[in-house]
Amino acid sequence: MDTEVNRFMKFGIVGAGVIGRRFANVFSATGDEILWICDLDLSKAEKLSEEFGGKATDDLDELLNDAEVQTVYVGVVPKFHKEITIRVLEKLKNVICEKPIALSSEDGEEMIVAARKSGKLTAINLPFRYTTGIKKMQELLASNFVGKIRRIELRFRFPDWPRKWQQVDWLGSREQGGPLREVGTHFFFLLNELEEFIGRPTRVLSLNEYSGKDGCESSSVGMIEFDSGLVCSIDLLTGSSEDEENTIRILGEKEGLAFKQWYLLEDLNGNVLCDTRESSERKMVEAFKVSSDTLVTFDDALRAQRILESIHKSNGKWIELE
Repeated sequence: MDTEVNRFMKFGIVGAGVIGRRFANVFSATGDEILWICDLDLSKAEKLSEEFGGKATDDLDELLNDAEVQTVYVGVVPKFHKEITIRVLEKLKNVICEKPIALSSEDGEEMIVAARKSGKLTAINLPFRYTTGIKKMQELLASNFVGKIRRIELRFRFPDWPRKWQQVDWLGSREQGGPLREVGTHFFFLLNELEEFIGRPTRVLSLNEYSGKDGCESSSVGMIEFDSGLVCSIDLLTGSSEDEENTIRILGEKEGLAFKQWYLLEDLNGNVLCDTRESSERKMVEAFKVSSDTLVTFDDALRAQRILESIHKSNGKWIELE
């Protein structure tokens, strides 16, 4: 792709929810033009278009048939990621898709085939690749700051699920929602990003509790094993009296690192090593516009999806990762 041509792009947004609004803000901040906002709830699309510009519609074909639209952001619920992404690619438009890649690994594989066939630029919104605190963590691991790594820990706490700022029914469903899918996916992706330091994940064991017959997980305790012999523990609980927490800790013989609150990196004594607040989504969009090789690919996201699915399937048995 010509980087000059894509210095400013013309976008369509599919999904006018919380994350759709966030990307409308990003596209405005990067100087790009929003041509269409599509949502099955037309009133939501109209509200967003009044604020950020573009035409509102509840008909995806209106957006897809506009030859001026170069790139489509797909911000709908996971079960529709595959269908909409493939339709966009068939119209030979670029795609930024919300995480997770899809409802299942099988759907993700179909999306990969469609992307390769189209030849268009694609990316998944897993912004840890652009997060300064994560980059600092990688630099410190490369410098032997922690010494020999002994253990990795993932800890998640949610007093309310869904969270108060994201009260939508699908997030509480076992089919599409749950904290492991919505939040854990970022951290499963991160484990793969750290492969040179901790090895490649090979198998998963987990015990899960669910909130009702069709409800998402309320508790998960498990392990991810790596080909290096290292183990990453998983400790998730919703509905507890603790504050919300999303933390990865890497424990070594000399020192340790803790990344928390989506931006904050500390050592094990609580000394701040990086506290840069930023829009990682904006960095991702800027990389997208110049076809950067730093983009999170569908293949990258599929690896995280397979960890997620193995956790859900385990039921106390080891599940081998493909």
